[in-house]
Amino acid sequence: MQKSIEKKIVVVYLSQYGCWAYTKEILKQLNGFDPIIICSQHHSSDFHNKTVKTLETKDSKTSIALASLTVKKKIKELLLQLIAEQRRLHLYFPAFHPWNVIFMELANSYDIASTVTIHDYVTHPGEKSLLTECFQKKCIKQADSVIFLSEYVKNQAALELGDQEKFKVIAHPLLPVSNLNQIEHGSELKLLFLGRILKYKGVQLLIDSIKEMDNIKLTIAGVQQAPLQVDKSRTTVINQNLTESEITKLLVSHHVLVLPYLSASQSGVLTLGVSAEIPMIITKVGGLYEQLGPLGALWVEPSSKGLRQAIIMLRDNPSLYLEIKDALRSSKQRMKKSNKLALQSLVL
Repeated sequence: MQKSIEKKIVVVYLSQYGCWAYTKEILKQLNGFDPIIICSQHHSSDFHNKTVKTLETKDSKTSIALASLTVKKKIKELLLQLIAEQRRLHLYFPAFHPWNVIFMELANSYDIASTVTIHDYVTHPGEKSLLTECFQKKCIKQADSVIFLSEYVKNQAALELGDQEKFKVIAHPLLPVSNLNQIEHGSELKLLFLGRILKYKGVQLLIDSIKEMDNIKLTIAGVQQAPLQVDKSRTTVINQNLTESEITKLLVSHHVLVLPYLSASQSGVLTLGVSAEIPMIITKVGGLYEQLGPLGALWVEPSSKGLRQAIIMLRDNPSLYLEIKDALRSSKQRMKKSNKLALQSLVL
């Protein structure tokens, strides 16, 4: 696809950490179009040989309080500067931030098109925020096109707002890993949970599912934001933010990645599992099954019993373990193909 001479894509990413891995992969897809990037100073050093405009952010509550004063003035000045430099602009918002609404309202007043990705239309139990949901709805109303990462989330929005032509589903891109899981099935099965530890992630269900099980070890890796009752003799907890290198090391040194979620929209961790070709056990909730399909994982109900049965199946059945690894390779190629250029065609 040739570069667009009609529109200049401006990627606005103001979150400090949320959906950063997703945003980086989206920027790779847009790389041939030389986008301008608006971000906080925190992320500006991550972009080499790119046109970057920084806009400093405070915490969300402060952002909202100042929105009608300093923030709106700064955003207006930045947009006017970009308009003066470019013939046409298209703003793209890959992750939630309360300031997105201000950008989009001003963009509409200057006849600038905008696209927004909605990761979670309904916020999850344990981090429920009606204010966040309110801002999301405002963004959806203002946007010219809206990307959902699963039909599940799109249907949540359509149920409340009505199905709209501007609603599109573009699946979460595969997140990269630097190595593949080649660990052979062994007598001691090593399980991995990866990601923020929140109540809706179902980590305690996973811990409970392996009680009194032989030849099972569990690693829980991610920032702990919910209390856990852990048997330290069989469970290792790594309570920290992980680098890409650390994530890869964990994915290639464990037999099974487990996603024991109680609710989910979609999952970036699932795409890491596909990229690393590690067999998975996943609860059949939200948009997860849609994201991967029947192959590449054992699908279970969100219960300790369901998780336990799947763990036993993989522990005691080396041939099933190999079948899932083979299926993952096919799923990986399918997911790569279906996502390629999808965002570019929508934004441009």
